Amino acid sequence: MSENGLSVVQERTAGSKALATNGSSKKGKAADAALMPSWAAGLRTQRERNVEQKLRELEAERDKLQKQIDYLKSDFNGYQWVKALVCTQDEEYTDAVVSALKCFGFKVCPGPERKADLLAWDKKTILAVRAVALPGVTRKLDVVQCSSWVNDVVLAQLTPAAERDETLNEYVRRLESLGVPIEQSGEEEERVIPTRGTLIMNTFCNTPLPERPFDRFNIADFPDPHSILEAKLLAMTGLQLMCMVLAAGDDMAHITELRTRFAIRSGVLDDYTDWQSHVS
Repeated sequence: MSENGLSVVQERTAGSKALATNGSSKKGKAADAALMPSWAAGLRTQRERNVEQKLRELEAERDKLQKQIDYLKSDFNGYQWVKALVCTQDEEYTDAVVSALKCFGFKVCPGPERKADLLAWDKKTILAVRAVALPGVTRKLDVVQCSSWVNDVVLAQLTPAAERDETLNEYVRRLESLGVPIEQSGEEEERVIPTRGTLIMNTFCNTPLPERPFDRFNIADFPDPHSILEAKLLAMTGLQLMCMVLAAGDDMAHITELRTRFAIRSGVLDDYTDWQSHVS
């Protein structure tokens, strides 16, 4: 082919490509809904209606799933505190005990400074709570303190307002913040609201859970159970409280049964020790 012939062929090819491109562009613009008249844009084909309906269904399903995901994430993050009952000390541990008692339907507040660690109330029973983490076993002093706090709460109810000292007044203020009807009790012993002392101790708090001595070595968390029973206190470990929370879940019948334990049981709690069934 001559040089001139090759040039003609190239020009024709280029022209064909340009025509194809321009034609495609015009076709795309012609199909653009934005260029259609308003009456045409309002028309819906059956395919469009089907797609729109499917989109609505999928979006509704997506929103429902997203709500479930958000709830589960919140529940997952919000339930981490329960492990603090076996692995923390100081304020973190006390806060975890507060959360656990609230799970059982108690209102909870701190006790007066240098007195009860916590005060709790479920509209029937007042709890004076000793909540502390220990590197070893429970000390006799903890038992004596808890027992004295019970006496303080009873005395605060029995003593007329004009005769209360500042400590008793502070007990009254804290209890009334929980809704305890203190001024309706008092002066007559039979009208005193039942008050229970409760020891909730994170014993062996510095020891990893699988290495704790309970059920593994002959070491008791509460070495003097007789004094606890004699003082009519209820004693349990943070580990047992964690098991109680996990076992009860949202079961109201189980929660009610646990509240009854706090109200009437004395001595060292002897169950809710099988943490392996709740924690892997």
